[in-house]
Amino acid sequence: MPTNFGDIARYNQRIATRFYLQALIERNCGKNCEAEYHAQLAVRYLEAAQEQTIAMTRPPGYTTEDRRPRPWTLEPSSTPLAANCWTAVRRFSGKMASAIRQSISRREIPFQGLSLN
Repeated sequence: MPTNFGDIARYNQRIATRFYLQALIERNCGKNCEAEYHAQLAVRYLEAAQEQTIAMTRPPGYTTEDRRPRPWTLEPSSTPLAANCWTAVRRFSGKMASAIRQSISRREIPFQGLSLN
């Protein structure tokens, strides 16, 4: 494994080339399952090399996650507070109603069709 950050992409490309050549050799020998496995490994290493080169071209500290809004920040929301509260109350009442219905139906089920003699 390379110690220099810039050599990681070249290392992944080299490993991908090895797996691809191994897949070609196995396909020529008639081992199709092993050839497919090594071809998939080669594709994965090529993708890793491409991701590494993309990561090296970005400025330090830049990630795609930095652009997502975080829920814990105090940014103004697009819906008013009353609408959010009303939605939460409706959701909670629906859950409570279904829980009460389930508990009532569980109590009634064992006695249906039973006779006490």
